[in-house]
Amino acid sequence: MKIQKGVLICSVLFLILIGVVSAMECSVKKISDCGGASDGWWVAFEMYSESNAHVQYPNTIEDYQYALCCNYAGDNTCEADASNRIIRISSETNTHAEIPDRNPNIYGYNACFYGAGYDLNCGSINSDPTKEKLGCETLGTTYNPILSLSADTNTHVGFSGFYKDAPGAKIICCNVQTTVPSCELDSALWGITQVTEGQDVTLSLISNGACTDSVKFEISLVGGNVVNTIPNIVFNGQEARTIWKTIWTGTGTADIKYKFKASLTNNANMYKDSGELVVKKPDEPHFIPSTCSDINSDNYDNADLSTTCNRFNRGLPQEDTNPDPIIECLVKPVCVWENNECVSQNVYVPPYSAEHENCVGYELPPCSWRDITTESCGGDSGLAYITIKYEIISGTEEECTLSDQTIPCPQIGYLPFFGFYQMIISLIVIMIIHAFLILKKKR
Repeated sequence: MKIQKGVLICSVLFLILIGVVSAMECSVKKISDCGGASDGWWVAFEMYSESNAHVQYPNTIEDYQYALCCNYAGDNTCEADASNRIIRISSETNTHAEIPDRNPNIYGYNACFYGAGYDLNCGSINSDPTKEKLGCETLGTTYNPILSLSADTNTHVGFSGFYKDAPGAKIICCNVQTTVPSCELDSALWGITQVTEGQDVTLSLISNGACTDSVKFEISLVGGNVVNTIPNIVFNGQEARTIWKTIWTGTGTADIKYKFKASLTNNANMYKDSGELVVKKPDEPHFIPSTCSDINSDNYDNADLSTTCNRFNRGLPQEDTNPDPIIECLVKPVCVWENNECVSQNVYVPPYSAEHENCVGYELPPCSWRDITTESCGGDSGLAYITIKYEIISGTEEECTLSDQTIPCPQIGYLPFFGFYQMIISLIVIMIIHAFLILKKKR
């Protein structure tokens, strides 16, 4: 049972393959049945009738009713070498025909059919009605009869079997094959042409969509050496794309220019060169120091050392706060340019307090103060307002322009008349009323 099932599957696949091979064909049909995309047949040339007919190019002056049509999209365009010629004709309209491979030829017009992605090849043979394909087998197993002519030139045309028995008859045999376009490279492009160091930029190689090899991208300085190689990037349709993070390696503020070469991994002779990419120096240092001594000529341009040092005179990116061993004074290092060197210097930082007076090197601001108000709202005080009081640490009241302020207490809903004694009196009254109601009810 399994063997029979396997034979059946193989037979079906064989028939499918035969159908695929013979799917593209040309035959004589009514023009009304060759409407292009609407019915799947395209006109190669027109015929007065399906047999013993004159021929002409499509859409010329004669009102012909038949045509040689092919079942793949195309038109009557001829290749440069007319390799897709089906027959030769004596003029553009109402004309006799000649076999495509007569040597020497007499007629000078070609009747062709061209479809993108397909390759049509036609030849002629003497008719052999004893053969299934009327003798086309002699040209190859994929050739099929599509027309018959009564002679090799100056003749009428008919469908493939019309003249098969006529003495000297010629059969036009054609085969249609799909073509695989060769890989062609179009251009190599940067995603953007001017960036600042550290930005990502795309690199693309554009093809005709027929390339299956992977791509190697080589990035180099313009007029200099290769600085980075990105291999094995595959095509996605027509494009192979990758990303590179830009770097600036110049001096001063000069721009750096890069280009790249994109080549096929297994065929280095197929490549495209890009245009230039301009990389500008970043506005901020590309090296972030962790100590002031890191700001030196190894990491920065000499001309910018003092400026770079002063950028960090408000503290390094990673602030280092350390307690003074004697008094808890908060300090942090900042960078100061002294004697052509970037050095670290400790400074004291807020919050301000009286204790800072004992920190060596610390100077109190012109006015420093603290709030010494004691909360007194609520409870039995009955206060509706509170006075805020200050203590001057440095400067005078005139210099600080400070004075006591009076503000409302928070609105918590205090009732000044309802204290402890008021609560006892209220309970006694409630008990008396309750006893009176009970006595009244008994009477």
